[in-house]
Amino acid sequence: MNVKLLSTLFLGISLQVLKAQEGVSVSVGTGYQNQTWYSLQNGVQGTQSKDNWDLGFEITGYSASIIANTQKPNFVLYKAPFSVLQWNVLDTTGINTWRALYNSDS
Repeated sequence: MNVKLLSTLFLGISLQVLKAQEGVSVSVGTGYQNQTWYSLQNGVQGTQSKDNWDLGFEITGYSASIIANTQKPNFVLYKAPFSVLQWNVLDTTGINTWRALYNSDS
């Protein structure tokens, strides 16, 4: 009796595990040309070209960040050599000599 019960229980659990291992495929295009938003509950929510944005803003808990789309062709973010108090006289002459900023990979 115990062997039949354990066998049935094992078979039921095995079928549930196999069912839970369904694969999901999401396409981002050749050369990762797109970004795709995916919901585990609803599937693909949207796809856009990875060049369709310049700056991104993220606020989570006690931290915040601004990211730049440095993968976008001809998009460069520079650190201006001016203080916040000098923003009213900010001049972009010589901008190519300013330090370019890139998203950290760490």
